[in-house]
Amino acid sequence: MKENILITGGSGFISKWLTEALDKLSNVNIYLLCNSNKNSTIYSSNVEKVYCDITDIDNLIKVFNDVKIDFIYHFAAKSKIQKFSIENTSTFKVNIQGTWNLLELARKKSVKGFVMASSMSVYGEKNQIPYDESSLLEGSSSYSTSKICAEEIAEFYSKTYNIPIVTLRLGMIFGGGDNELSRLIPSIVYSLLNKQNIHLKSTENTTIDPLYIKDLVSALLQLLYYFKTNNIGYEIMNISSNEAITISEIANTLVSISKNEKTIISYGELNSKKKYMNNDKAISELNWKIKYSLKQSLKETYLYYQMNKYEY
Repeated sequence: MKENILITGGSGFISKWLTEALDKLSNVNIYLLCNSNKNSTIYSSNVEKVYCDITDIDNLIKVFNDVKIDFIYHFAAKSKIQKFSIENTSTFKVNIQGTWNLLELARKKSVKGFVMASSMSVYGEKNQIPYDESSLLEGSSSYSTSKICAEEIAEFYSKTYNIPIVTLRLGMIFGGGDNELSRLIPSIVYSLLNKQNIHLKSTENTTIDPLYIKDLVSALLQLLYYFKTNNIGYEIMNISSNEAITISEIANTLVSISKNEKTIISYGELNSKKKYMNNDKAISELNWKIKYSLKQSLKETYLYYQMNKYEY
């Protein structure tokens, strides 16, 4: 019998990549939850796009009233750092209330597994690096605060209603199909494809913890097996490259790949503490490994955008 998988954030690039990977399996039906029609990808008959706002609990329950759900991958979120109180309210509503609603749906459907995407941003600046899953949390923005709250609610639901839940604290995920130009790699590639100089807001020594989308998807697929073969309560795992990479290394590598050697890269003054996460737990528990080098993944990403300029 086929298993039913619900994926939220259907218009986002992580959900698109995961859906395409799951769609290649013969034993699943996929419900891709979208709040807009931005995802124009054509999938097989195993994928059904469902349009619903996750902050509307009544409609969410109604839409899936007659649907058995086995697993939920929750990626829907407001991810931009907000400056104004009304935008902060929107972040809290989607990231906290939306997660709460999905957990309530999971409770009603007695799901076999719930995967929630969190972020490295939940870790406080005072922690030693690399961060591990026991490092202290600190909400330094509306986004990170909302993610910490969502994690607390998820742990409560798991322990109170015996829902198997794995929270993934993600590094900086990148790859083809991410059309958010406020993010580092899409913005650099956009400049290169349009023969423009690169202007970055951060200092050249600012570090990030990048992970290629294909490596993330392999971990997400491993989670299905993990749920089926382990007695899961509530777990937290860092999903990252386990490396601190400077933005100058990323920018220079992409310039070399593009062969636009005359491109000028200018850096800003924003800087932050060196950050990256320890991924040992995920590697051990999920039998997961990173397959793509930074150069290989950046090359594949650049070529993807070069062939699909319309996605910007």
